Amino acid sequence: MKLKFLLMVLLILGGIFQSAQIMAQKTSPEVLISNLYKGKGNSVFETKNKGRLNKYFTKRLADLIWEDMVNSRDKDEVGKLDFDPLYGAQETKITNLKIKKIKEEKDSAEVVVSFKNLGEKTEIKYLMALTKAGWRIDNIFYFDGPNLLTILQGE
Repeated sequence: MKLKFLLMVLLILGGIFQSAQIMAQKTSPEVLISNLYKGKGNSVFETKNKGRLNKYFTKRLADLIWEDMVNSRDKDEVGKLDFDPLYGAQETKITNLKIKKIKEEKDSAEVVVSFKNLGEKTEIKYLMALTKAGWRIDNIFYFDGPNLLTILQGE
């Protein structure tokens, strides 16, 4: 009797876990980016909790961001990220923010975020990767040429 109950509980928990994975993958690339900008990812770039980075970025990119933040915080210096990665700028006054998916394939996508910052029109392109946990940001390309991976890797 106890064995049947335990098996039933395990089956139910397995189903719940599988459903959660499927739901995570169903979140579209543009919804993930929208959540990041709407403030659900507001404290992503802080050294209190790496889990927030993992919610939005691939492991590779989250690890590089984390390393830069932790190493610069320890030395009281500005790291390689001397700007807000979501806006590609040090100072921000954002208006007319728009998010648009421009390409989606089986395991990759591109999302463009356009806005005016201090009155100047700007676009940022997000390269997305579909992971086991769902869509994640794999790189960010800024309007003036550099990309986040290149900046963080010091290339």
